[in-house]
Amino acid sequence: MPPTRTIWLQRQARCSAWWAVAILVPVGLVASACGGSPSALGPVVFHATIAVTGEIHTKESFTDPLTAKKVSSCSEAATHGDRSSTGSDTWVVPTPPSINNPVEIQIGTRARGYHGPGHYPQSVLTAGNGALGVGQETYDLTSSDATASMRVDADGSGNVTFTHVPGDDDNPYPGWRGGISGTIAWTCTG
Repeated sequence: MPPTRTIWLQRQARCSAWWAVAILVPVGLVASACGGSPSALGPVVFHATIAVTGEIHTKESFTDPLTAKKVSSCSEAATHGDRSSTGSDTWVVPTPPSINNPVEIQIGTRARGYHGPGHYPQSVLTAGNGALGVGQETYDLTSSDATASMRVDADGSGNVTFTHVPGDDDNPYPGWRGGISGTIAWTCTG
């Protein structure tokens, strides 16, 4: 038998044993060990909490399996962005499912506005108009009357903090301290 055929048969025998334990080992690792192309290690899922005080009060925990669904791992999301479908180097803050949920988050960076783990100032948080919808009210995180920032860690976790964000029916004035304040914090698995 030619040497390449022998090596192939040995690899097949070894991989049969690998596939037998595939339930215990992520498929991407089995494929890599068997010489196949590595598959996605995901799915990447964000587990988040939003807490808001001020004009309204709400605290909600949610799971977001959709924002980074085309990213293979949390570290890839942290390095290159979590929303490749909206453009390269883009970060979109995790959001609760939209069905029967009064909270909608539309915060993130523009395409090529995300440069890996770190701190991002208010001026960068413009994707989706930098808006946070709670019930019937929309709050503008890009308002000059508000403060907001985002932090993303190397493991894909992070947070957005915001203070004195005016709603669409507010009329801020110098020294205004109304609106909402709060935090959106998330961890990443996958």
